[in-house]
Amino acid sequence: MITISVRGLPSSMTESGLTELFTGFGKVHQLKLARDLFSGSCKGFAELQMEG
Repeated sequence: MITISVRGLPSSMTESGLTELFTGFGKVHQLKLARDLFSGSCKGFAELQMEG
């Protein structure tokens, strides 16, 4: 497994949108999208685990 950190994401990013972006590079096994507790919007970063 490879862990990838992604920064600079827009506040409108969703888990499905991020998965769609990275599926072309391999299978996404796990995705952790940081979200604001109050607004629920993306905080601008995420971590993905993919096959390596």
